[in-house]
Amino acid sequence: MGAREMTTPEERARRVRRVIAVGEGLHGDTWTGDLARTLNDALQGTGATELTRTRVAQWMLDGANAKPVPAWVDAALPELARKAREVLQERIARIDALFADEGDEGAPPASGEPEPEEDVPLDPAAAAARRAEMKAIDDAGFDYEGFLAAVVEAGPWLPPPR
Repeated sequence: MGAREMTTPEERARRVRRVIAVGEGLHGDTWTGDLARTLNDALQGTGATELTRTRVAQWMLDGANAKPVPAWVDAALPELARKAREVLQERIARIDALFADEGDEGAPPASGEPEPEEDVPLDPAAAAARRAEMKAIDDAGFDYEGFLAAVVEAGPWLPPPR
């Protein structure tokens, strides 16, 4: 076991906010176990101790039982967010292609979503072209750190009260 890293309270709070934002963004409301599995996948082959849902939950605690978020976890968050973005874009393209294959105009817009100004073709080739366009934007230097900072600053999304 390595030496415990000493962080300031501000740095600890920043890391916790980032873990919560990425965890909820990737895995939804019950994210701690899924985030532990995602981080374990990143650890494969390193010989590091496997993370558990309990360890991730301990990062969120205050007081004597709190565990610090390791620096390697904080450093891994932007890459996890980037990979999740790619997965979500592919899922969206598959859903849109499914509706397009049925002769529909694509997935229905979300409640309150503005109607598109023009019809956008939703065929698989167009979806592949869109992914290539997004990859070109990424290769041109998408600011993942800035994006992650904005997400953390916005705070976790909470559903409206019922």
